Amino acid sequence: MGLFDRLRKKEKPAEEEKKPESIWDIAYQAVPQGYRKDDGEPFIVFTLTEDTPTILPMDPKRMIGIDGKPLEDFRLSLFSLSEDKVVDTLPFYSCINILSGYVQELREPYVLIRALTHDDLVQIQNDVRSNMFQRQKLQEKFEKNLEFIALNETSKETVDRVFREGETIAFSNILFPTGKLTVLDPLSALAYSGYSYVLKTGIPAGKYDVLLSIVHPEDDTVRIAGMKLLVSEKEAVRYEFSPLYAEDDENKALAGVPVDAGSAAFCDGETLKAWQAFYQEWLKENPEGNFYNDYLMAFFQESYEKNPSLQREGGDFIRYRIPDTEYEIVISATGYGDGMYSVFTGYDENDEVTDLVVMFINPDLF
Repeated sequence: MGLFDRLRKKEKPAEEEKKPESIWDIAYQAVPQGYRKDDGEPFIVFTLTEDTPTILPMDPKRMIGIDGKPLEDFRLSLFSLSEDKVVDTLPFYSCINILSGYVQELREPYVLIRALTHDDLVQIQNDVRSNMFQRQKLQEKFEKNLEFIALNETSKETVDRVFREGETIAFSNILFPTGKLTVLDPLSALAYSGYSYVLKTGIPAGKYDVLLSIVHPEDDTVRIAGMKLLVSEKEAVRYEFSPLYAEDDENKALAGVPVDAGSAAFCDGETLKAWQAFYQEWLKENPEGNFYNDYLMAFFQESYEKNPSLQREGGDFIRYRIPDTEYEIVISATGYGDGMYSVFTGYDENDEVTDLVVMFINPDLF
């Protein structure tokens, strides 16, 4: 999605755009002012001035460079006429979403910002700074979480916290036709026919429940904290790390589930084959299509509309039946996104498998 794309509905029909718009004639065209930091690196500043309708570029990185080289550092200065001073200078791209509420009109590749009051400038400053602070906190959580999700040992107490301190949603009677299991990122590896890593831990063929833990961290949006495959009704007394092994070579193993599209799923071997076959057929029928945007996204949106309090806008989980089969998968977003996620197997007092678990978020973070 391009910058200011959600404002496109404000565009006027083509025949109207040919007519002169007086507001564009009198508006100030923001001039890029070049400066250099102490290390010599250049940066560009645009200025929004109080009581002045201003034309800004929608995406200056695509429009401005030095000696043919692109620039990365663009800033927006907010100048108050009533106080005769700069209110603040902010990263340009951190201001995009906030400024969308002050747009008067759009003519690609420029956007016209209406005349702003001093209070408007202060409000923009506060909103942008608040967003930047939240993003910084989220980055800190993400970095701390990377250590947790890669651990090769855990305790029953930790697993219990992940799945008992939040809400849960269960998907009942998911068919695992062979009991040969893998755990993977279905939006990337599931479509890759060369993916053949499985868990040594097998389960009897049958139908099982998949449980998701939903948490609402303070100063954050709703997140999915973990995913569990319930194998028995007994309670686990311990959990053991479960690497994923290559089917054709037990000496090749993954320390966890590699996630680079922000999703994960428990999957039976037969389900995987059916999913890969469907994906390849879809590609043949839609050679220029994007599988997520053009197909799966609608299922996630439907999921969000059914359970808006348990996931982010746009959807974080779906129960999906592969067309013309009885096979299903539960696809879940992975907490704070990409990384290498460890898999753990739960055992009861008789060393029987009780469940398989992937924890997405360190419970200390929520």
